[in-house]
Amino acid sequence: MADVVHVRSALPHHEYLALARRMDWLVVTDATTHGTFSRNPYLPSKYADYRGAGAKIWGIVEPGSVLSTESLDATSLIGDAAGARRALDLVVGAAHDDADHGAGD
Repeated sequence: MADVVHVRSALPHHEYLALARRMDWLVVTDATTHGTFSRNPYLPSKYADYRGAGAKIWGIVEPGSVLSTESLDATSLIGDAAGARRALDLVVGAAHDDADHGAGD
């Protein structure tokens, strides 16, 4: 996966926003609130940044959270390794499809 997944260190906010616009996929993770709230009330601020970037979004969510009700291109539940694997297969498969067909063609 090293040819399609790139991990970077933190950037200043304006540089991060510019880089996010160039990404195919971005990952956003819910806060874990199980046992604290009956329903996770948080919507990660990164979600707004990611929507503005126009990239596809993989959400790692708590069931019934605000984020879980948003329009996401892939989802998996926090702690669900099999679900994360399925979502990652989708992300990586899409990247390989784009490479095979010439992204932007």
